[in-house]
Amino acid sequence: MSLISMPERFTDGEVDVCTLRRRIDVIDRDIIELLHARRKLSRQVQHGRTDTGGPRLVPAREAEITETYRASFGTAGNTLASALLRICRGEPDA
Repeated sequence: MSLISMPERFTDGEVDVCTLRRRIDVIDRDIIELLHARRKLSRQVQHGRTDTGGPRLVPAREAEITETYRASFGTAGNTLASALLRICRGEPDA
């Protein structure tokens, strides 16, 4: 059973907030792990482009990514995409 579909525990008719928070913490750890994997892949792409004389960053690609997040999360998606791109870009020599 996935974490998202796990039934909530109820205590006297109220949601067990501690259980829900633990599930959120697990999801957050998964997101962090996925971000590390994404950053590694992004840097491999950057190195592949620069090794062949191309640009490290491609604004059109970043616009596509931003639009994907905006479509899913509205205006907040722009902020999320911006943070994601900053995390995954890294420094040119990192």
